[in-house]
Parts: sequence; structure tokens; C-alpha cells
Amino acid sequence: MRSVYNEEMDIIWENYEQIIKKIGFRSMMLASYPTLQKLFELDYRDLFYQVKNNSKAQGKSKQEISYSILKLRRLMAMWQKSNVWLVEGGVSYKPTDRYEEFPLFQCQTPLIVPTEKTLKRLQAKCLHQYIENYNANVAQNIASGRSKVHYIRNLRDLRNVLIAHERISEVIVNDIIKLYGSVEAKKEVNDYSNESIDIK
Repeated sequence: MRSVYNEEMDIIWENYEQIIKKIGFRSMMLASYPTLQKLFELDYRDLFYQVKNNSKAQGKSKQEISYSILKLRRLMAMWQKSNVWLVEGGVSYKPTDRYEEFPLFQCQTPLIVPTEKTLKRLQAKCLHQYIENYNANVAQNIASGRSKVHYIRNLRDLRNVLIAHERISEVIVNDIIKLYGSVEAKKEVNDYSNESIDIK
């Protein structure tokens, strides 16, 4: 079942996908978490206009556009609380806002930084896409009789491919395999929880 925040999450994921494509697979796997946090930093002002323009393109009324922006703010607050994001300055509410429906930010355009937990999920997503692309390429080469290279069928195969084809050291590859194994094992459990990034 899709979340009430599906449109806003789709926009956020599009931003993250563009960043992943821009920095490339090796940087996703090899860069330090502080470096990745800086690369994946988002600006609320940019998200605000993306949500607004997307809503306008769908022909939404002014009231519906305002609600979409409110949903973005609620999503930011929810993910801050669930340790998915760090919102610059934090999130607060007026004392009269008993149900915490109208989050407030300390500055008008806060920066939004993914936590290490979120970056690990993004790395796992990137690895998953790498495996799909690699296997598709192997299938194409086998069909044309140009290759006898094996598919990536398990974590051992993935380890061998990262060492042989990506020239990544064994020590780093072992850490990557551990990360992928642990995140993928938790993915099914987390997919429908509030603390999960909506990874498609």
C-alpha cells in the first residue's frame, strides 16, 4: 500500500537517484560517510519548489498545493524523528499544536542531511542496481556467444566481481558485502515502516 507521502517521497528519491548517477558506483561504495552526507545534502527550498511545481503540473488547486507542501514538512519531521534525516536546526511545534501536525523549522530553508543509516540503504540500493545491470550484461553476452562469465547469484559471486572487475581491495569488499547482506536482510521488514526510506 502506497504511503500518503508517496508523491513527496518520489521527488526525494528522484533527487537521490540523480546524485547516485552523478557520483557513480565507485564513489558510492568507497567515499566516507561524511563525504557522502555532503554529497546527498538537500535544501528545503529546492524540495519546496519541486513539490509546488509538481503539484501545479498535476492541476492541483492552491489548497491542494498547500497541503502537498505541508506533507513535505510533515515527512521531514517524521524522518528527523526516525533518524532517517538530520534537519538543520531541528524541528519544533507550537504548544497549541497538540497532535504535532504543523512542524516548524529554526530557519526558513534548512539543509537536510541523510544519516549513516540512510546512506547504507542508499549504498545497498546502488549495489542492487549494479547486480541487475551486471547480470543483464552477462545475459546479453551469453546470448551472442561472446562470454562465459557467470551471473552474480550470491554474495560470494558479488565479492569476486567487485575484486576482479572493479579492482576494489578485499578488505573494502568484505565491508561492502557485510553492509549489503545486513541491509538487504532488513529491507522486507523495514519497507512499510516509517523509519524506512521508500526504496523502490
